Amino acid sequence: IVAAHNEEVVIGKLIESMLNQNYPRELFDIFVIADNCTDNTAKIARKYGVYVYERFNKEQKGKGYALEWMFDKIFKMKKKYDAVAIFDADNLVSKNWCKEINSKMLEGYKVVQGYIDSKNPNDSWIAAS
Repeated sequence: IVAAHNEEVVIGKLIESMLNQNYPRELFDIFVIADNCTDNTAKIARKYGVYVYERFNKEQKGKGYALEWMFDKIFKMKKKYDAVAIFDADNLVSKNWCKEINSKMLEGYKVVQGYIDSKNPNDSWIAAS
C-alpha cells in the first residue's frame, strides 16, 4: 500500500521498483491511495496497471486516515492477503525485497521491517535529521 499526497514526481519510480521484483508478479498486488491529490499522482499510477484509489476527505487528512480507509476496503475484498506492506511514495525497493520479506515470514515472523533509506536527505530539516 502506498499512501500518496501530490507525489506525481516520485510515484512512478516506486511502482517501477515494485514491478521489477525478483518474485512472481501474480503473488502480490500494489495499491496506491491518491490521498486528497491535486496533481497527476493517480493518473501516473494508473499507467502502471496497479490498483489506484482516490480519496477526498478534507476533514480527515493525512497518511493515518488514508491507510485506515484503504485497510477497510482491503479487508472487505473477497481476495485475502497473507501480508501487507506500507510504503511512502518516495521509497524504492530492491529487486529482492518481496523474496526477502517472504523468507522471513516463512520462518514464522509475524512482523518484518525493511531498511529505509532516504533519497532526499538534504531536502528538508526533517529528512536531514
